[in-house]
Amino acid sequence: KMGLLVSQGLKAIHVYYWGPRYLGGGSPESSSHRVPTYAEINRAARAFGPADEIIINGLREPSRVAILYNRTSEMWGDGAEWRRTDRIYTFLALRQAHLPVDFVLEDDLTDERLQPYKVLYLNGVNLRRSAIAAVARWVERGGLLCVAGATALRDEYDDPLPEAAALFGVAQTPAG
Repeated sequence: KMGLLVSQGLKAIHVYYWGPRYLGGGSPESSSHRVPTYAEINRAARAFGPADEIIINGLREPSRVAILYNRTSEMWGDGAEWRRTDRIYTFLALRQAHLPVDFVLEDDLTDERLQPYKVLYLNGVNLRRSAIAAVARWVERGGLLCVAGATALRDEYDDPLPEAAALFGVAQTPAG
């Protein structure tokens, strides 16, 4: 995990306050109360020690991959946990593959803000109508769009969003 944090550009790691809290459970210290963890912390710290000056002065590689943090979908979802699952596990998979990843808000889905990205992961049942238009223009300029099932079925007013079906090249129908 330390390698993942350093590769993300972190300069200081508070090792006694880390752990997989995003998966639920655990104390505020999550991992630090486990004595066997200390040996792993020691091993990781010794591995990074010789590269300390390089790490401190280094710059993070610019992200070419972005994941949408879709607030509109969360507002309509009444806080349902499954609405965040795609985003969380997509982030973890990309980071485990050592790919720099940025989160972007719907406000960031503009021609200018999407320009540096090669890949965009969209998620969430609801998406602003203006955002889908900006994403469509970005795709026309060569961007690679990755979506999960039931993405952008409806807009910010919970009305159907046919523009998404046109962009994805497939019509989606909710199950049930």
